[in-house]
This record gives sequence, structure tokens and C-alpha cells, in this order.
Amino acid sequence: MTIKGRAVFVVSFLLALTVPLSVIPRAAATGTLRGTFVDPGGAALDAHVLIHPDLSGRIDSVAKDFILRANALGTLSVELEAGFYDVCAMSNGFVPMCQKVRIREGQTAKISVRMKVDREVWKAFGSRF
Repeated sequence: MTIKGRAVFVVSFLLALTVPLSVIPRAAATGTLRGTFVDPGGAALDAHVLIHPDLSGRIDSVAKDFILRANALGTLSVELEAGFYDVCAMSNGFVPMCQKVRIREGQTAKISVRMKVDREVWKAFGSRF
């Protein structure tokens, strides 16, 4: 290696040491959301669940909503970045239900949603819905 090549290497190495660790990307801190969705009698609902990130206090993030569907047992589990989320459950014939959920790194947040029958749907269809 020439003297010029060594000098470039040394300068590059010293500059790399001055980069603050906060600008080096790291894996996102994640936690788990587990939800259970049931009707007034406790029967499982195959609810559609909208998850919307609440970006309060974040300046470097972009909201990415997504929709999941609870399984036949009325449950779902998803890994999310740590932070706050609006979680909204919807199912045919029921009133949509929303709540704020906080996901903490390495922890599991659990929600249990007992959905109410929508009055207008009941009036229109009774027990047929």
C-alpha cells in the first residue's frame, strides 16, 4: 500500500469513528399484540382488525395501516414495532370497536374485545344477520 493509500485509509477510519452511534441503523424494537374478538355471548368472531400506528412523538416514521383477520377462534397475534397503535375491530352486524394499545419492546400487549350487536342491523334483519 502506498503512503497516499495509507493516509486515505487512516483518514477514513478516523472519520468512521466520529459517526455517532445514533445514526447507525439498528433493528427496530418490537413487541407482540394478541387479541381476542367475541360477540356478546362469548362466541368467536372472525373480525377484521385495522391497525393504525399512532405517530405521536415520532418524527422519522411513516404510518402504514394494515388489516388482519382474526382466525376461527376469534384470535390474532402480530409482531409490531414498539409504540402506540389504534386498533379497530369490525365484523358484519356489529358496532366497530376501537382502542389505543401500547406495544412495548419484548412484551405482549393483550386486548379482549366483546363486540356489541349493531341496533340498526338488528332492526333491519333481526336474528337473520
